[in-house]
Amino acid sequence: MSLQLFQNNLSGQVPAELGDFKKLVNLSLYSNSLTGPLPQKLGSWAQFNYIDVTDNLLNGTIPPDMCKQGTMMELLMLDNNFTGEIPATYANCSTLIRFRVNHNLLSGTVPSGIWGLPNLKIIDITSNNIKGRITSDIKNAEALRTLFVGNNWLSGSLPKLNSLDLNSNQLSGRIPQSFSSFAGNLLDLSYNGLTGPIPQAVLDYGYIAGNAGLCLLDISSGVPSCENPYITPLADSAEERKETLGASRSSDTGHTVSGPDKATGYVRAGTEFGRKVSYGLQPAGRDTLHKVDLVGGVAPFPDREVTDKGAWHESLEHELDMVRMIGRETSKEKEVVDKEVE
Repeated sequence: MSLQLFQNNLSGQVPAELGDFKKLVNLSLYSNSLTGPLPQKLGSWAQFNYIDVTDNLLNGTIPPDMCKQGTMMELLMLDNNFTGEIPATYANCSTLIRFRVNHNLLSGTVPSGIWGLPNLKIIDITSNNIKGRITSDIKNAEALRTLFVGNNWLSGSLPKLNSLDLNSNQLSGRIPQSFSSFAGNLLDLSYNGLTGPIPQAVLDYGYIAGNAGLCLLDISSGVPSCENPYITPLADSAEERKETLGASRSSDTGHTVSGPDKATGYVRAGTEFGRKVSYGLQPAGRDTLHKVDLVGGVAPFPDREVTDKGAWHESLEHELDMVRMIGRETSKEKEVVDKEVE
């Protein structure tokens, strides 16, 4: 049995009685104005395999028994105000395929077993306050294809995935050379503490802003050196960021600015975007209005406002399924991520 009440302008709290319907399998309540906590007994009796409460005003902690019946496959709770930790019981949810709790107020650590769930294809915990390590259990996650953990406080080793978003964490050390063979749709390592040379594939396709210790390996002189002439300090103040944006607008001729500009913060040489190669400056600030903070170039999106929480868009030639930008995701992101499950 399915109950689908999405996009109905519903308000109030989710009735606790929903958990009493043993034959209720699919519950879809996304894009309403529901408030309050989810009933803690939700999942205790019903054999759910799909729950979607995305884009509401729900709060409180995540019910611990969602996977109690051993049938849960997709648990989508993004864009709410959930607090507390991810329940430890979810580490035993072996049937789970998609787990998305991004853009909430969650804290604590991720139960280590979740990283290695055998059927899990998508983990998205972006934009919470989660700490700890990405544990070695992730090596057991043979089905995992998409990992979004940006805007948290995580550390640990990096797995091989189709989509990897680790922006705005506390990763340190060098980018593994194995990333040179990265053939995924998304690789975002921006705003961490990475150091050392940049693998060529990452230079061409990855997003690495905000890693001042990264450099370009130069062997032209016969003596290897690692310098990045394109990197200058980030703009700290709002005025400096406005100057940065102004400089980007005045200097951006055909989107092919070359060489460093000391007024603009980070500058990097070239990234392939669709079939168009764009070189030059990357705005240092995160409030860049209709200019997007893309590593490797400035791309105009005149019809799309970029906020400070996230945004998504499709590439010009659909060669990249997803491009991570500074800001908040849109409903389009749900369609794109769904492709990873198919």
